[in-house]
Amino acid sequence: MKQNRLAEKIKKLRTERAWSQAHLAEIASLSIRTVQRSEIDGKCSYESLLSLASAFDIDVKDLTVLLKDQLPLNTKFSFSLLGYNFNFGWLRSLTAFWVGTIMLFPAVYFIVASLLKYNFGISFLFEPLEIFFSSYELMKIFNLLSPAIFLSGLVGAFIINFLAMFSIKWWKEKNVFQSEVSFSPQTINLVVSVFSLASLMLMLGYAVAENFIIR
Repeated sequence: MKQNRLAEKIKKLRTERAWSQAHLAEIASLSIRTVQRSEIDGKCSYESLLSLASAFDIDVKDLTVLLKDQLPLNTKFSFSLLGYNFNFGWLRSLTAFWVGTIMLFPAVYFIVASLLKYNFGISFLFEPLEIFFSSYELMKIFNLLSPAIFLSGLVGAFIINFLAMFSIKWWKEKNVFQSEVSFSPQTINLVVSVFSLASLMLMLGYAVAENFIIR
């Protein structure tokens, strides 16, 4: 199976040299449990891969490329730093889409309702918002809170869906920091990201028109 390619590679390199797992663990300065686990499911940190690569006298990229293949980069945002893996498992493609859609809703509703009312005379969507303009106090509260709600929702939806398509890794190889960024675009996340940016531009344009353009 694809997910065992790294495990198979490590075991093959060891058996080719007629080494026992204990001998490999000693050479690589790893615990025998780490070696055993790496040969079972390929789960090990970048630091462990560096140690194994050094023991086998090969380039660590020969192993990391296999580790990259077995990570679901297009399903969650993963962050690796110096051998420690941080995986935001909740940030999957579909989850990011629905969370982003919910965050988009207030701003998109206001934009669509305003465009329909003031450009086409269709006011049924705007009618629920009329309550905020029924008194000076409510209008003041609306003007104070709505920019924060709308803008934070748009920015948050963009960030969540953007990160859901990325995997970022940093590790140290021969005392030199290395990095790798993988981008796996997903249609639903791209749609939310683009829609968020477009809506954000409309909102900013509306704010500029309302506050800075001299009529």
